[in-house]
Amino acid sequence: MKMVDKEDSDSGESQDYEEDDNVGKEEMGTESESNEEEESSANGSKSKKRLLPPISPSAGGESKKKKLKKELFKPPTAEEMTRLRETENLFHSNLFRLEIEEMMKEVQVKEKHKKRFQGWFAQLQTFLGNLKKSQEFDLSNLSWLKKSNVTIPVNVDLSKFIGTFTFFKPASVSVVGSYAANCCLAPNIEIDVRVEMPKASFLRSDFQNQRYILKRALYASYVASKLQTSNLAGSLEFSLLEGDPWKPILVLQCEEKLGKHIKVRLLFVPEAECFKMSQLGPDRANIKSKWATGKEDEDAIDLPSQFYNRSLALDAALTENEQWRLEAMQEQKALSEGIMLLKVWLKQRGLDQGFGAFSGYIISMYIAHLLKTRKLSAVMSSYQVVRNAWNYLAKEDWTTNGISLCQSSTGPSIEDFHLLYDVVFVDVTGYVNICGNMSKETFLQVKQESSVAIKCLDNHNINSFTALFMTKMPFYRQFDHILSIEASSVKKAEKHMDAPARLDTSGPWLAQRAMVSVLSQALGQRVHLICSQLSQAPSWSLVDDPPDPFEQPLVIGLALDPEHALALLTKGPVANLPEARAFREFWGEKSELRRFQDGSVCEAVVWSGGGMAQRRLICKEVVSFVAQKHLGLDTGSFVYVADQFESILELSEGENGALAITKASDALGRQLMQLEGLPLDIASVQGAAPCLRYSDPFPPRPYTAFKSKGNFETVALTTSESKNKYIAPIPVILTLALSSKWPEDLEAVRRIKAAFYVKLGEILKQQAKLISQPYPTHIDVLKEGFVFRMQVYHAREISLLKEMTTPQGLIKYKDTEESLALEMKYQHLPKLTSALHGLHMTYPSLGPASCLAKRWVSSHLLLDETLMPETCVELLMASTYLTPEPYQPPMQPQTAFIRFLQMLAKGPWTSEPIILNFREELKRPEIVEIENRFNSERSTLPPLFIVTPETRSGTVWTKHAPSSQILYRLTQLAKASLQTFDNELLSNENLDYKLIFRTPMNIFDIVIDLQPHCLRREESLDAVQPDRSKATQIGDRIPVVGLDLVQCFLQELRDTYSDHALFFCDRHGGSQIGVLFKPNVLQTQEFRVSHVNGHIPKPPKQMELSKDVFVEDVKILGEGIVKSITVKE
Repeated sequence: MKMVDKEDSDSGESQDYEEDDNVGKEEMGTESESNEEEESSANGSKSKKRLLPPISPSAGGESKKKKLKKELFKPPTAEEMTRLRETENLFHSNLFRLEIEEMMKEVQVKEKHKKRFQGWFAQLQTFLGNLKKSQEFDLSNLSWLKKSNVTIPVNVDLSKFIGTFTFFKPASVSVVGSYAANCCLAPNIEIDVRVEMPKASFLRSDFQNQRYILKRALYASYVASKLQTSNLAGSLEFSLLEGDPWKPILVLQCEEKLGKHIKVRLLFVPEAECFKMSQLGPDRANIKSKWATGKEDEDAIDLPSQFYNRSLALDAALTENEQWRLEAMQEQKALSEGIMLLKVWLKQRGLDQGFGAFSGYIISMYIAHLLKTRKLSAVMSSYQVVRNAWNYLAKEDWTTNGISLCQSSTGPSIEDFHLLYDVVFVDVTGYVNICGNMSKETFLQVKQESSVAIKCLDNHNINSFTALFMTKMPFYRQFDHILSIEASSVKKAEKHMDAPARLDTSGPWLAQRAMVSVLSQALGQRVHLICSQLSQAPSWSLVDDPPDPFEQPLVIGLALDPEHALALLTKGPVANLPEARAFREFWGEKSELRRFQDGSVCEAVVWSGGGMAQRRLICKEVVSFVAQKHLGLDTGSFVYVADQFESILELSEGENGALAITKASDALGRQLMQLEGLPLDIASVQGAAPCLRYSDPFPPRPYTAFKSKGNFETVALTTSESKNKYIAPIPVILTLALSSKWPEDLEAVRRIKAAFYVKLGEILKQQAKLISQPYPTHIDVLKEGFVFRMQVYHAREISLLKEMTTPQGLIKYKDTEESLALEMKYQHLPKLTSALHGLHMTYPSLGPASCLAKRWVSSHLLLDETLMPETCVELLMASTYLTPEPYQPPMQPQTAFIRFLQMLAKGPWTSEPIILNFREELKRPEIVEIENRFNSERSTLPPLFIVTPETRSGTVWTKHAPSSQILYRLTQLAKASLQTFDNELLSNENLDYKLIFRTPMNIFDIVIDLQPHCLRREESLDAVQPDRSKATQIGDRIPVVGLDLVQCFLQELRDTYSDHALFFCDRHGGSQIGVLFKPNVLQTQEFRVSHVNGHIPKPPKQMELSKDVFVEDVKILGEGIVKSITVKE
């Protein structure tokens, strides 16, 4: 969120410096004058004044230092003590308070803007006060308005109106709203100016049949036509107040006089007592069916026009409500700052603008209500105001128990309002529901966000300020599923529902809310929140027709409930109850009787479901069925956004494959623990593979044999169909029982481990009937078609690697690259696998989301241990679940992936550590210690600092990679991907979701194309589903595993040319290798024998890297693998 006005801050700083200089000069002048007076009085007879010698800078500096030292050790004042106690009791840290104070400086309106506006506003008042009365204009003939190049800003049928309109100058012009209450947000300042239309412009009966709506629009149009000819407005346009098509306002901007940051909104309201408030009550029928239809119908009943009445009454009561708010707040600075914080909070969530929004006006009236009811105190700080407001919003429910500002018993009761509106918040007059346009779903969203905000404040382990006030939350990132229905489909659904026509609505809001209600009934407990996106208030030029509100699409967000969203069955009432009939009518042929385990016979609906991926889309199946049955919409009438990115992984077995591997691993572990006759018993079996934490985009498939010439042969040896198929081994770590007989020699330890592998293979064959192949460093075991690579972990081996002897004969222990690598393999990876596996069990979307993230990083050629290690990607994705604030943990992998991109685009690692507090093992003091270390040692730490309970140093996972350059590249790619997704998500039905998984190759100096037969083609983006019909049985021999020709070639290139270039490749079926030369390597260098690869000699004793020689070397190294090489010009 950008809130700093650079120009303003620069000018403000220079002004401060000038003032400081002047203050210094005045002080020096005063001091010298007093000295002169003292000297002259002492000498008495001397009339001539003698000046004191100038004070040396050093002497002044010393006295200043002494003064500062005294100030430093002075005891704190009472005000400072109060501030310290408040910070300690209310805020988690000084930083949170400082961040609030700093933001307040940025969002408050600067004095120079206030001065500019005051001068301009005086001119506006004079201009509007000098407008003369117009002639009478016929309401049904607006030709006079067209001559002024202004089009009336409302859509009404002029033929229904009889009478005339006459313009009279405004009764008064004054500033209202947030600017008047000192809670207006900068830098984009919107100032509301109330223009009171005099009583003479209206008849007493103009509150009926939309006459007020038409005259109000004509009054605004007449003022606009006059302002066009003045120099008060650089630009003029119409907009809608609260997004209501019946309430056009005039928005003007004058950069010459007001600057580019100020917009003024003219709100046209009737003069006080122009209409009686009792005539505008919500139960009054102020739009007659006879007038609307033009037909006489004795049986017609005029229904209450509560939405029309509310629109008119809110204008009529504006003056009284504004006066009450200003009296209640009494210019309390803390209250104003609290309102500003709440407005920023609402703005970041997209809840403050549009038709039915929880606007800044509503939140300010609510704060005033809390103050009047003594739930807030005038002495509270802005933080206390905000926290209490969230507390009460989270507890209260205005959909069932509305609140009122009215102290008298006049007007309808709260219960009467609830009969007509979804949300009730009654104003001071007792006749106006301030939240009359708000839907139930919008209020419930505000209520939920308030609960989340309180949890953020209570969570000491996160930066709650960033989560609450600095993180922008687009609508589609807040929900797991998004449903977008075009305007034409909304009209079609409205006709299909056969809802009675309403005369008092200005748009398709009621039809849209009815559709949301149907979907909410169908989904039930499967979603804990269902909301429609608030449409932003449009603006248009004076000559254009106003936009048609019925042309707006309906976008609905579904937040899935983790407990019920994946249920295969929708259980209804018991068959013999009256509710069962309504259930059958709603679900139609889908409903069926079922007997449950408790013996009850109930109506139920069963949905199709296979694996977890299919079960996550049960809500989509429910919505599709209900949309067709109750809304008349087929699947082509709307766009359902839920799993589009998951199609990238459709060729892999995904979660089902990982589940099969996990089951095989568990079975193998049980068999290993039961083996007899081993030299040492196996104490534990721990997996360390990504597939065991459900985060492998392409988990290994069971190794199958293919029938060839009547015999079953191994895939990797003789089958032509898959002779280059990549079969990944699954690493498993074995921990043996304790023994004191292990040798103290490193080589001896390794030989004993090799002998153990041989013995283990023999016993596995005898007792478990498993095929194995021992090697000096590991043993491969074939279990259910998967190849498990097992290695023995002996703690003493790592100690021996760290051991070193000094020249004095002392033994010391020091980390080495080899010891750190073994520590990573044997200690950290198994523990991480266990932690991420447990987190996946809690949040089943974590694994697939990690797969999407790793596939995205890999497709941009960055998923590599030397560039961006896959464990780092998994840990970053896990952080979006462990610390999801300000969001809730996602249920859909696609939503988690988008939030992962958002985190990459923000790049939080530069200013704060990534702390993954698995199982809440890290306590607050430990987290504070980690944060302090991060801040004090930031320059010496890796660019990406990731901490887990087992790796508190923060450098275990990221010591060698990624570099700051790779992180910057990821940030830029994430921003571009999000921008593409934002622009195309709901507007382009044919969006190619693979677009953000494709990386441009024109950034590389050299591109190496690879032979197709060397690639892992089944994993490429454009792969097709292979034919597996030939697979007939599980193979009975261990195939060649871990052989990836491209990765072997890539490693050889890095070993040879790592000093000169960087190499990039997509490990999942990438057909190209990108080469990027390091800076200055193409320049002439001193001749060195160890660096002659790719170089040509230059006299006298120098050499130069030649691209042609480099290309030839690569061709020789990659013979049989390299297809062609392209050099960038």
